[in-house]
Amino acid sequence: MKPEAIWYSGKASHVYLVRQLELSATVAQGWLECAASGPYQLYLGGQLVGRGMGTTLTGRPVWERFELGQGQEPGTQQLLILATAGPGPGWLAAGGELVYDRGERIELATGRPWQVARAPEWEEGPGGSERYWPAAGGQLAWDDATVVVEAAMPDRWAPRPVVEQGIWARSVAVFGEGEAGGELRFVTEPGPLRRGKCVYREGLLRPGRSWTLVQTRDPQQAVLLVLDFGQQHSGFPCLRLRGGRGGLVELGFARFWGQIDSCLSYSCGQGVQEWSGLQLRTCRYLVVRLSHFEEEVEIDCLSLAGRRAEVAERGVLAATPVLEQVWEVGQRTLAACRQEVYYFPGGESYDWLRAHALALDDYYLSGDTRTMGAALTGAAPAGGHRPQQLAYVLALEAYHLYAGGWEVLAQWLPAALAQLETCRPLAGGEGLLPGDAQWSAPALNALYAGALEAAGRLCRWQRDKAAALHWEGEARRVGRALQQAWDQEAAEDRWAYALALYFGLIEPESQENGARRLATAGLLEAFYLEGGLWRSGAEARALEYLESKWGGLAGREEVTWGEKEAGGEVLPGPEYYLGSQILGIRPGAPGYQALEIRPCALGLGGVEVRGRVRTGRGAVEVEWRQAGGRFWLTLTLEQEGHTRLWLPRLGQRFPMVSLNGETLWRNEKMYPNPLVQQISAEAEHLVLSFAAAGQYEVAVE
Repeated sequence: MKPEAIWYSGKASHVYLVRQLELSATVAQGWLECAASGPYQLYLGGQLVGRGMGTTLTGRPVWERFELGQGQEPGTQQLLILATAGPGPGWLAAGGELVYDRGERIELATGRPWQVARAPEWEEGPGGSERYWPAAGGQLAWDDATVVVEAAMPDRWAPRPVVEQGIWARSVAVFGEGEAGGELRFVTEPGPLRRGKCVYREGLLRPGRSWTLVQTRDPQQAVLLVLDFGQQHSGFPCLRLRGGRGGLVELGFARFWGQIDSCLSYSCGQGVQEWSGLQLRTCRYLVVRLSHFEEEVEIDCLSLAGRRAEVAERGVLAATPVLEQVWEVGQRTLAACRQEVYYFPGGESYDWLRAHALALDDYYLSGDTRTMGAALTGAAPAGGHRPQQLAYVLALEAYHLYAGGWEVLAQWLPAALAQLETCRPLAGGEGLLPGDAQWSAPALNALYAGALEAAGRLCRWQRDKAAALHWEGEARRVGRALQQAWDQEAAEDRWAYALALYFGLIEPESQENGARRLATAGLLEAFYLEGGLWRSGAEARALEYLESKWGGLAGREEVTWGEKEAGGEVLPGPEYYLGSQILGIRPGAPGYQALEIRPCALGLGGVEVRGRVRTGRGAVEVEWRQAGGRFWLTLTLEQEGHTRLWLPRLGQRFPMVSLNGETLWRNEKMYPNPLVQQISAEAEHLVLSFAAAGQYEVAVE
């Protein structure tokens, strides 16, 4: 049975959807897939099964799968969903089944058997605020579900599983007394606590060890706290307390000091209460206002149910202490923002320019391509947002290069090319796109030229020569027009300069002239500036910039790159360049059908560099050192396949190369070796080609 999108017939921001199940046998297994316009919680037999994101992560609905478990006994069971409408008209669709131990199945598709009721205890306020008032609950009035015909069913996707874990604050940053009424504000200097009490407030930092006791005898006054989690976390607010009937717990979620992004309030009932919010919240600071507690309340838990997609592999880098520290900060940054997709809280649409950079880092830090694959499926760029439409093409090209998958490319390429087609009518007579309030024309057209180049490569990989020639021709036309229109004003635009350099449209300025621009760039701009330096052949400057820009931040006490820059946004590091340029591990064809090893030793003479990266060809380990006119490299390949290894000539006209202790190349002549298929002599390098797995120990002298 095909699931239908359903909702409550009247006006309601929060609703319950229910399916009563009469089980005639023991359930062996079951599952349910849901898609909705907003966040929701799924319960079976009164137990929380899981939480759905709606459009929170991707900007559009996606299917999310829940395992319903096994062992339910015969009798009446209730499958219940508490859902929010989200930013637009509300709807939810679900489909699945329960399978009895004797083989029969019960279909669970939403439609006629389902009933709905307004959730009266939930209220929606301005600016995304919510209020939970349990006393408004009581007996629900169930009605037949209304089918929402205009709801568009999303595509299927396969994200990485996400787990929840409890996260508690690290410290109480602010404590005191303030006014109970009015809008919740981030108060940094409250008055002393005189008309109420808050005992054992550190208990909020130590789950299960002690109860924080609160009472506010004056209805005009409240206890104020600001809890500091130490870094930004995303999760669902959780509250566990005892007593406090009629009291009000107000929570303000702040990513940055002094600025509340969203609010939520909980009106207390009687006895022990365990509750969690529906909306995914992101904060470093939790502003807490406790008021109207004529009766004493005992608070045991005020935390976040954090969610994170864990990856099994971790790339390894051993080099200078600075580069190793940079690599570790990159690991922590990706762990903090990697959910089903790379998550950017507070954005109006999915940020493909940042996602592209983070994914490139992830391909080396963990070998994870699944997160970007889920983003490409579930988070389409917003229509009319040209920079994100163009960056989507870049993300697809890089994803296919590292992950491969020809069927996946065939599925997504038309959508990527359609993004470019929407831009063409906007171009003027010279073929350049007009700028807007956020993006200058030079910056936008540098990105446009890069996206057109990427489209050409994608079409070539699909063996569509005519389409490849078309997009490559468009890229050259836009690039020439941009170069002709390039002036001093464009050069002073940091984004325009960064992207034009990254896509090879301009040459880097002299070190003296470019120093100010490089130093003042934000970390996202710096990612593309760094890539432009490597692409232009300025390897020494690129390494120097990496060490000064990111190395200078790495030692700060904050956790992620965005927090270390003091902005707190999700921002990339330079780990992609450490893996692709310093270690030198690169895909030579989509999905690592060909592997290239091309380390850059400039600026690292005498330092032993060692690393391990998970690729589409299994693990690849590289260890190299250059000193005293010699170069040593050990390469370990887990799987066989076409591999090309670039070795430096070390400025010598006739270098000698040995492989596993045997002479391979001397006096520009190759000595037969069963492991090496071919050697190509270039001006600066010798290129070895081989196909077998195993370990290769190479020396150049």
